[in-house]
Amino acid sequence: MKKVTTFLIIMFKLIDGFGQSSNEYYQRGVAKYKANDIQGAIIEFSKSFELDPNNYTVIFNRGKLKGQISDLSGAYSDFTKAIEIDPSQYEAYYMRGYVLIRSNYPREALDDFNRAIKLKPDFGDAYYERGNAYSDLKYFKLALSDYTKAITYLPNEAIIYFNRGIVNDALLNYHSSIVDYTRAIEIDPMHWQAYSNRGGAKGYIKDYQGAIVDFNKAIGINPNDAQSYYGRGLAKIFLNQRESGCSDLGKALKLGNHQAKEAISKYCY
Repeated sequence: MKKVTTFLIIMFKLIDGFGQSSNEYYQRGVAKYKANDIQGAIIEFSKSFELDPNNYTVIFNRGKLKGQISDLSGAYSDFTKAIEIDPSQYEAYYMRGYVLIRSNYPREALDDFNRAIKLKPDFGDAYYERGNAYSDLKYFKLALSDYTKAITYLPNEAIIYFNRGIVNDALLNYHSSIVDYTRAIEIDPMHWQAYSNRGGAKGYIKDYQGAIVDFNKAIGINPNDAQSYYGRGLAKIFLNQRESGCSDLGKALKLGNHQAKEAISKYCY
C-alpha cells in the first residue's frame, strides 16, 4: 500500500518579514491568501519579489503557495532561490526535500533532509520525511530508524506509526507492525488502511480470526477496499470457510484487486 501523505501545516503557515519597498504587494498577497485566492497571492508575492529580489520571506512563501497548488517545479525553484539567499534556514531545505520526494526524487531529497536535520536536530517532520525517502528507496532499516526518531518528537501522528508499520512489514517484523498499526488506530479510529494492514499482518502470523475482525472494520469504514476483501477472503479460506471466502475474493476482483484472480483459480475451482 502506498503511503498516505499530505502537505504538512508548515507548508501553509506564512512567516512574517519583508523589505519596505515590497511591503504593499506582500501584504496584498497575504490578504489574498487568507481569502483563499492562492493564484492571486502568488501574483502579489511575485510583484513583491521583483522589487526586493533578496527577500527570503517572500520567495519562500511563494514556494509554499506553489506547492499548495501542486506546482512542484515552481516550488522547487523558489525554495532553491530561498536557500541561495539564506542557506541557514532549515525550513527551506526541508520544503525543497518535501517537493523532491513528491516529484519522485527520493535520493535527491535525502541531502536536503540531512541539511535540515543538521540545522535543527529536533526537527521531527524532517526525520519523518527522510524516513519516507529511505522507504521509497527500500532502505527499510534506515527508514525504521528515522520513523522511530520522528515519533520521539511527534508522538501523536497516526501517519508516522502507519508508515513505520509498513516498513516493519517489509522487514517481516509482523508483531511490531501490528503494534504500530494499533497505535495508528488509537490516534485515528477511522484509519481504515491501518485496520487493513493490521489484518494482513495478523494473517502472516496465522491469526486468521483476528485478521477477519480487522478486515471487517476496514470494509465497514471503506466498502470499496479491495485489499481487505482479498485478505478476508484468504483468511476465511484458511479457516475452511471456502464459500464465503471465495465470495470475498470475487468482490476483491470486481474492485480491481488482480491478485484475487490467481487466488480464485487456486482455491475456488
